[in-house]
Amino acid sequence: MLSKVQDVHVVCGFLKDVLRKLKEPLLTFRLHRTFMEAAELADADSCSAIMVQNVSELPKANRDTLAFLMLHLHKVIRSPHCQMDQNNLARVFGPTIVGHGMSEPSPTTIMRDTNTQPKVVLRLLSLPEDYWRRILTIQTDQGPSSSSTFKMNQEETHGVFPCFKSLLAALMAAGWINVMLRRFSAILLPTILQLFKLSGKQIFFLLHLLKDC
Repeated sequence: MLSKVQDVHVVCGFLKDVLRKLKEPLLTFRLHRTFMEAAELADADSCSAIMVQNVSELPKANRDTLAFLMLHLHKVIRSPHCQMDQNNLARVFGPTIVGHGMSEPSPTTIMRDTNTQPKVVLRLLSLPEDYWRRILTIQTDQGPSSSSTFKMNQEETHGVFPCFKSLLAALMAAGWINVMLRRFSAILLPTILQLFKLSGKQIFFLLHLLKDC
């Protein structure tokens, strides 16, 4: 039915209305504060690392929806017809994607959050498109035919192997992750590291080798 709607502003308004009427924001009440605090960090690398960590802790449905939405907004940014850059999109979608940390915020909270909500979306849009594609690709790869040994999604690796996950997030902005993914499955590598119980120093050494090869 939406394909028959010619006015793109109607579709955009509908999307924002759907996001606004969710029982809780797409970024959830639980993680709202951590997203907001990360967006205020002056260091871009630290902010990106925390954003990646926060995204990985979202429920699967929220994470997939956010990834799909970010990829779509990147297409909007590239479109010469839309004339919407990252800053404009962040202002438009900040209140609906980020929302507030409670279902009924006070006027003071609404005023306070208004300044930071666009910053969160801007930081999320600054993450590479490949990162968002991997989120959706990983979920697709983990189909019923996959071996249960390697069905380790990001929530599970967070519990059993936090040092790898933190390192993965920290190195995302450095460009090392693309090198890793060309050689190892994003699902297989955490399992291998867990089985061999590599130390943090050994993991750094392994990633250094991957970077140079």
